[in-house]
Amino acid sequence: MGRSTTPQIIDILMAVDADTIISSYPPGTPSKPTPIDETMIYLIVRQENGVFGEGTGELKVTARTLDTLRWRETSLSVNATYSAILYKYAPVGGKQNILSTPYPVVAEVKTPLPVPGNLLHPATQTINSYFWSAQAIAEGEITYAFNFMLTDRDNIVQGYYSWDPFIQVTA
Repeated sequence: MGRSTTPQIIDILMAVDADTIISSYPPGTPSKPTPIDETMIYLIVRQENGVFGEGTGELKVTARTLDTLRWRETSLSVNATYSAILYKYAPVGGKQNILSTPYPVVAEVKTPLPVPGNLLHPATQTINSYFWSAQAIAEGEITYAFNFMLTDRDNIVQGYYSWDPFIQVTA
C-alpha cells in the first residue's frame, strides 16, 4: 500500500538510555550540552516513514511536504527513574529550510490507568503531555540536533546532552 497523498502526522519516539548516559558522559550545560553517542538513543517511527536506522539513534525519516512531524521522548524506564526533556532544536547540516521551526506543544490528554482487581476496566486520568512539532515545507535532507536534559525522579537536572539525526523530505 502506497503513502497517502493527504498530509500525515509522523510521530517520532525517542527512547533514551538515561542510566548509561548519566554514568558515562559529563553533564554539560544548557548552552553547551554534551554530545552523546547515537547508541544511547533509540528512535522509532512507523515503518513506512523510516528510511534506515529504525530503533537506533541515527534514524533517517522520510516525510512529504506538508506532513507534520512530532517528536516525543522518554527514558528506558518510561520516566520512572529518569526523565528526558527536549529543550532545543537546531539544524546542523544539509538544506536548512525544509522544516518549519519546531516548537513545543503542551496538551491535556486522557490516558488509561489500570485498576487493581478490575484490570479489564481501566480508569481514566487526565495528564499534561507534550511534544515538539514542525511541518515539512520543502524537499531536501537535513541533519538536525536536539538538545535534551535528563532529570531524576525529584526533577533535579542530571545533565544536558545533544545528538543529531536526519530527516528527508520528498515531494
